[in-house]
Amino acid sequence: MLHTPVTTPSTRNAKALRRQLMNPPNAVPDLGIDLRRALAVNEPAVEGPPPAVKVDRPPKRIEALPEPTRDCSILPPSPSLNDIISRVARYYGMTRDELMVRKRIPALVWRRDVAIFFCRRTTRKSLPAIAREFGRDHTTVLYAIRKIEDLMNTDADARREIEHVGFALGVFSPV
Repeated sequence: MLHTPVTTPSTRNAKALRRQLMNPPNAVPDLGIDLRRALAVNEPAVEGPPPAVKVDRPPKRIEALPEPTRDCSILPPSPSLNDIISRVARYYGMTRDELMVRKRIPALVWRRDVAIFFCRRTTRKSLPAIAREFGRDHTTVLYAIRKIEDLMNTDADARREIEHVGFALGVFSPV
């Protein structure tokens, strides 16, 4: 669309400016045809309402819908972080406190990372909330989740173990 430069209208050129805006140079010229009248000639004349349609069967009865429940959520409530941590610890034959120790023993780190992974997958908690529960930083939680995801894609034994833990937690598809 072409834009013509608009100057500040003064009382002298206001009419000319209005004429220019109402009839831009690339507008369709007025052919003097009344489109409403031209279209009305081609329309069929409709007199009165349309004829009633005969139906041989009786109309269907519409049953009353049940009252909606107050809880309309589709998803089940998410389990608590404490519950997930305790169940993962129980799966590995440990207590929750043993799993939460701040030691960096590789077997313990793996189990804690699995718990972090399922905390993120099965709850709607944020990374900082999960990190607070484990006494770690949110970047540590993010690293643990990514590490488990990468191992699941590359190591069949790790994937099998994660799936077993997922079945034990009642999560059928961890990813």
